[in-house]
Amino acid sequence: VDGHVFDIANIIPYLKKKKRNPVTGLPLSAKELFPLQWHKNTDGEFVCPILQKVFTDNSVICAIKTSGHVYSKEAVTKLNFGTKNLTDLISGEPFTRADVITLQDPNDNARVRPLHTR
Repeated sequence: VDGHVFDIANIIPYLKKKKRNPVTGLPLSAKELFPLQWHKNTDGEFVCPILQKVFTDNSVICAIKTSGHVYSKEAVTKLNFGTKNLTDLISGEPFTRADVITLQDPNDNARVRPLHTR
């Protein structure tokens, strides 16, 4: 599943006016949004909270919809899918494969807009 990241201060007024996803043009309501839980290291860089790898424009980044936690796809692939343990790596909250939302994948030509997390 693919997702789009929006700043809450800007997306809510936009949705009230347009009622559409500004990226796709498809209908979107505020109820469909969920907050993301980004993690930073001691240097203030965005990182995967499990592998402690700094996110760059080359990172494959995903979020778990049920918890909102943001991880490297590598962590979710190895520690969730690889062990058949579909619980959030921080909160322990259960999720399904459909709850894993790709936020950035530089290897996917259809997803050419990096998050610029730096």
